[in-house]
Amino acid sequence: MEYLIITTDGKLCVQDWTPFNNKRKVLNSEIPFFMKGDKITNALKSLSLERWSLNSQFTKGKCIYFIIQRNISNIQENNSSKC
Repeated sequence: MEYLIITTDGKLCVQDWTPFNNKRKVLNSEIPFFMKGDKITNALKSLSLERWSLNSQFTKGKCIYFIIQRNISNIQENNSSKC
């Protein structure tokens, strides 16, 4: 599994993100699907097109955190079945 924690402000604008996998390895932070300042709804829509899905969310202080996940084994299976 791959995970992405997206931090937003009180207006639900993306402030930061941290991608990592289930081996606790931090992945490349260059996610081309959204940018800092985008609304979280736009980021989630773009990520869903790449097979990412919302896992959970929580609030701490003035920030709202969204945990997004993607099963990489399904992606590898789909890519290997293509001609």
